[in-house]
Amino acid sequence: MPISQPLDIEQARNLLLFLSVDGVVGVTYPEQVYYAQFTKALKDIRAATLNLEQSAEIIVAVINQGCKLAKSTEWINRELLFEAQAVCLNMRNELMLSAVRHAHGSDIALDLYNERLSRYDY
Repeated sequence: MPISQPLDIEQARNLLLFLSVDGVVGVTYPEQVYYAQFTKALKDIRAATLNLEQSAEIIVAVINQGCKLAKSTEWINRELLFEAQAVCLNMRNELMLSAVRHAHGSDIALDLYNERLSRYDY
C-alpha cells in the first residue's frame, strides 16, 4: 500500500514523541506486527541521532519521498531502517555503494541508489 499523504516536520516530531508510549489497542495481529516494525525503525532513528529535529528531518524525507514515488509502506520501513543504520555508522555513502556492489550493479540496485542519493532533495 503506497503512502498517500506527505508529512511535515511538526507531524514527524509529534510522531516521535507519541511513540515514546508503547502499545496499540484495537488493531489486528498483522497491523500490530507492522506497527511494531515501523515503531522500531522510528525509534532506531531517534536513538541513532539523539536529536529530535534531525530524526524528524529524516522521517519527513523518507516518507515524503515514498509518497511522491508511490512506494509501499514496506519500502518506507526498509528505508527508515537504512537511514538509521547510515546515521549510526556515519557511513551513508559507503552503505549506498555497498548495496550496488552487492547486487552487481543491477537496475533495481541502481534505482535504489538514485532514490537514496536524491532523498533529501524533496
